[in-house]
Amino acid sequence: MKNGGKKLTKNFWIYSLATVVVLSSFFLIVFGSNQRSADTEKIHLETVIEDVHFDLGHGLAVTQVGSYSGVYMEDASDESVSDVMMIMVENNGDYPLQYAEITLSGEDEEALFKLSTLEVGQTAIVLEAERKKYTSKDKYTAATVQYDVFFSEALNTYGDILKIQPLEGGFNITNISNQDITGEIVVYFKDCVDGMLYGGITYRGRIAGGLKAGEIKQVMSDNFSETNTEVMFITIGEE
Repeated sequence: MKNGGKKLTKNFWIYSLATVVVLSSFFLIVFGSNQRSADTEKIHLETVIEDVHFDLGHGLAVTQVGSYSGVYMEDASDESVSDVMMIMVENNGDYPLQYAEITLSGEDEEALFKLSTLEVGQTAIVLEAERKKYTSKDKYTAATVQYDVFFSEALNTYGDILKIQPLEGGFNITNISNQDITGEIVVYFKDCVDGMLYGGITYRGRIAGGLKAGEIKQVMSDNFSETNTEVMFITIGEE
């Protein structure tokens, strides 16, 4: 975006550059590109829910364990599943989570969960990475976290210069400023039902070539729902 010779750039940095290699190996799973929109008929919780409290550090905590039935979004397959193990993760720390791997363990059981993009104050339902089933007989007594990477500041949706108009199966994006944006724009979003984020996966939509002042473009994605999607953050690249 032209503004006295300056251009808009990404407003976040991860704490450790060493994690880039680790994150990239999970990139296709964490940032999905399959076609499906979330709705309350496809995404719901079963009644088997157990309150727990596993402190993961940095303000992250697992507060519930239970079973889930609906579309399985974590591997971008969106296949219908039933009784898959789920956890509820809260971020009450100082920084938004970019990525973490969480392992729950018990005497004879172990379950893995992969979570991306959780803003401070938000809660997400995450499904077990290998579709492990859950019953009330399963007892998990500990939780550990690996590869936890955080953004260094609040996530930015650039609401002062960009306007997102949600559609069923996509969205319109408008440059509402009076200056051109020249770099690539990437919109990151997640499934959200009744204020609850669903899935460790984070989807994205790209707008190549930027947006001229006042210009509007449409991005089609069946992962984007008019009522059950939350835009998590937006990045603007520098050309």
